[in-house]
Amino acid sequence: MQQNKWFGIAWPLVLAIVAVVVAIVVANGQVSSKFNNADRSQALWAIQPGLGTVMIEYDTRIGNTWWSVDAGNWDMAAYQLKEMTEIQEVGEVTRPGRADALKKFEQDSLEPLIAAVKAKDKAAFTDAYDKAITGCNKCHGEQKDNAGNSFKFVKITRPADTSPFSNVDWQGQ
Repeated sequence: MQQNKWFGIAWPLVLAIVAVVVAIVVANGQVSSKFNNADRSQALWAIQPGLGTVMIEYDTRIGNTWWSVDAGNWDMAAYQLKEMTEIQEVGEVTRPGRADALKKFEQDSLEPLIAAVKAKDKAAFTDAYDKAITGCNKCHGEQKDNAGNSFKFVKITRPADTSPFSNVDWQGQ
């Protein structure tokens, strides 16, 4: 009889625990789906920055990297490149259609820049920087907006002076 008393108490408790665990797993899956899939009908997704906003910071930081190396400030250059990688990740998440191109740029262009800065090799940095600029402009020409137009009018150059955006060729093409 004693055994039945505990069984009568334990069974509903076990059932309640299983129900809570199942509810948590289901809710977690639903929340994860909402946060990890772009859904422009959701307010937080709708206000995410476009890639143009991300690129403004990217441009500023790549210019800052140039001036940092020019001044021999390798720590600042390393910091700028770290921040470029992080802002690129924002672009990959908020604009998943551009993620492959961004990841390719990171591999082909940022990694050589990071290696040159880590080695404190100005010649390797200059070579990697020029290749990165070529990569930027190539990507701008290859990527298309929703209407099928490229961004080739966005042409990046070596910075000419330390004023903001001096490394943008406003005449383009």
